[in-house]
Amino acid sequence: KKGKNKKIQTCTLLFQCCLRRSFGDKDFRSGLENGILLCELLSAIKPGLVKKINRLPTPIAGLDNLTVFLRGCEELGLRGSQLFDPGDLQDTSIRANLKDSDCNRKLKNVLNTVFWLGKAASGCTSYSGPTLNLKEFEGLLAQMRMVSRAGRAGERKKKKTHSQIVK
Repeated sequence: KKGKNKKIQTCTLLFQCCLRRSFGDKDFRSGLENGILLCELLSAIKPGLVKKINRLPTPIAGLDNLTVFLRGCEELGLRGSQLFDPGDLQDTSIRANLKDSDCNRKLKNVLNTVFWLGKAASGCTSYSGPTLNLKEFEGLLAQMRMVSRAGRAGERKKKKTHSQIVK
């Protein structure tokens, strides 16, 4: 938990330094859910990459902005596996059946994308702003790899157990 908070603080600092504004009274996830700050960050990294930001206060506008952001990330060289799903930024407080582990996984997906965007920004000639402390994210990436491997191992174990039962 402490490491995740440090990563959130580091990402928040990137937004504050690049955009010269804060999330206000919103937390990290809710500050990004409408996609506006994400699109503004892309514009700060590579001017002209984002043609238009939809500022209407509707869920559809937010989805439009998230789509623009994710496409912009791809244009900067990020792969699909490095991108979060737009659903990862949906308001989790209204979903009663969502577990804490699901909320944490969704937040990690967003942090992972910001990590890769920060790495891409440092290689972008048009970007002269601050860079992320990439060391902060090494633990997150290692943890995500371990969780992914554990999930695959669990699936193989279930299949093996099932085939033993069927015999």
